[in-house]
Amino acid sequence: MERFKSAADALVERFHTADPFALCGFLDVELLELPLPARIRGFYASPLGVPIVYLNSGLSDPKERAAVCAHELGHALLHTGYNSFFLKQSTDFVTARYEREADLFAGFLLLDRQTLADCRANGWTVEQVSRYTALPPRVVEQCLRERGPV
Repeated sequence: MERFKSAADALVERFHTADPFALCGFLDVELLELPLPARIRGFYASPLGVPIVYLNSGLSDPKERAAVCAHELGHALLHTGYNSFFLKQSTDFVTARYEREADLFAGFLLLDRQTLADCRANGWTVEQVSRYTALPPRVVEQCLRERGPV
């Protein structure tokens, strides 16, 4: 878990932002918004070695868009050489671990020091932080255990 926290913290320190959209730009990860089926909020791929985060253009909530972008950026940074579509369709390889890792990276990125300070100042519960960040409650809980309680 420390690996994901360190990766997120290092990006925030280096680029002075936790905004996953800005980070994609700084890291030369292309961001494409496309109309995707509703069940697909986003995905990461690197055709011809070009890292691309695909985001469903139907996502209207800015917090959800940021959470999905952060998750997919996590794949771009942590799972560069993996093709999840191939793994899911053509192998018996379990991809749940990679999804959890991308979730944790997104959690540590979006629950940066300033966001946590805001949440603490408001006295928010895990569920309220989850709604505010659009991160799953289990991710919020895991990240808060590492960063300290709300």
